[in-house]
Amino acid sequence: MKKSKVLMVAVMLFIAVMTMATTSVSAAPKLNRKAKTITAGKKYTIRIKGIKQKNIKKVKFTTTKKKVATVKKKSRTKAVVTAKKAGKATINVKITYKKKIKGKKVKKLKFRVTVKKAKNNTSSDKTTDKTENSDNTSWYDEDIEWINSYTVFDKWQYKYIEDEDKLLYGFIYAPIAIKQPEWYSEADYQNLMKELHSILKEVHIMEGNNINTMTDQEKAYRIGRWMTDNIDYRVGVSVTMKDTLLNRKTQCHGFSVLYKILCNMADVECEYIYTVDNYINGQDMNHAWNIVKLGNYWYETDMVGARNLRGEGINSLLDYFRPYGECERELYEYIHPYYNSKEFMDSHPIDTLEYKARCQLEGTIDTLYMSWEELYNLPR
Repeated sequence: MKKSKVLMVAVMLFIAVMTMATTSVSAAPKLNRKAKTITAGKKYTIRIKGIKQKNIKKVKFTTTKKKVATVKKKSRTKAVVTAKKAGKATINVKITYKKKIKGKKVKKLKFRVTVKKAKNNTSSDKTTDKTENSDNTSWYDEDIEWINSYTVFDKWQYKYIEDEDKLLYGFIYAPIAIKQPEWYSEADYQNLMKELHSILKEVHIMEGNNINTMTDQEKAYRIGRWMTDNIDYRVGVSVTMKDTLLNRKTQCHGFSVLYKILCNMADVECEYIYTVDNYINGQDMNHAWNIVKLGNYWYETDMVGARNLRGEGINSLLDYFRPYGECERELYEYIHPYYNSKEFMDSHPIDTLEYKARCQLEGTIDTLYMSWEELYNLPR
């Protein structure tokens, strides 16, 4: 009798454990919304909630009417719906689990979208710009928190994704790349920030958590000199900031992103510039460089050019703080259209004068300007 009771208890415990194993993998997933009305030309991000990414084997997003609304997968828990023209469509979401949840291996969800006609505008260009800007704003207001001018934090991932490797921190390297940050987990982000602060301390820009008193020109040069001393140019290597710092080699994109972030951390305004559609005989000739704000104007700085001039003595400064077109004149016909927009050019006036001439004109030659000789001879 006692043996039968013990056996019965053991069986019940086994059933309970197996039930927990199949049902505790995740709660039943659902979408952040079941339906939404969107204006033609606008976008909306749908997200799968209530399940860990690591428990999803695959997910498929489809639309019933491509002419009304399209859908583009961004991750295993996220997709962007683009409203095309007035009408109704359904976005079908098919989730395949790695393990059964509540006895099922597949879960199907629906997102119903109603597209309303956009108001007429006098300029199609203005309509496009307005759509893109409003979409950026709504996306960040809803899900993203700005930590500083170059880093964002994904509140949605933090709240809904139970994964220690979830990508929470993103480095924004350009305004036009606002939706494609360079994302990192919390551990990678903390390690990166530690390394970046270490560099600024090594070049005497930071002491503790404080920025030392020096001109923006000196800070920008000290950062660039460290990069040309420590990072090599290699074609075909990874260009992420993590790999650039880890491997000490990168391409023009990696140079320009790292230079911008380090300058921003040192309270120096710096932007990332790049070209598009520059191909010669099928070879990709696109390039990236930076502009740095000194005083009231911006000046071109090319880290790849400076790296190539390493060991050339005073001439190694030839690609720092140059007037408009002096570094990359032949590439300006391929520059991304955003950088030729009135909005960007009005807020980022690139000087046509040498920085020395500008300082002489404005009477700041003795307070802001450092000659090439002074910069070159700065102690390391």
